[in-house]
Amino acid sequence: MRITCAVITLILALCAPLLSAEKTALAVMDFIARDVPREDAAKISILVRNELSNLPQYRTLDREQIVKAVGADIACDDVSCAVEAGKKLGARAVIVGSIMRFGENLTVTGRVIDSESGAVLMAEKERAVFQADEYY
Repeated sequence: MRITCAVITLILALCAPLLSAEKTALAVMDFIARDVPREDAAKISILVRNELSNLPQYRTLDREQIVKAVGADIACDDVSCAVEAGKKLGARAVIVGSIMRFGENLTVTGRVIDSESGAVLMAEKERAVFQADEYY
């Protein structure tokens, strides 16, 4: 399984609770790198943002908008960070996650956090075999 397919599956699973008639403001924080290069986690974050931008029910905030509101380091994978960022950004929901390596496998985790209540609306993980070309 390619990591890109895993990310797309993760995106679809995370988006299910947010479906509504009006566009939902959504922020995707940079995923935390755990035992992988930080640049690789940033690439996964970019993929998630890009895919969500194609969905008509969301107004996905640009990374630059997030940096301007939150600060230069926008890597986040906990509820308090997500709630704080969501409030500063005026986003209804924030996606946070991490990418980890276990031996030769990658695991991508993600959670959708409600910015007002701090409730975890959905959590998901996907695994892929670790190879350099898995990102593509």
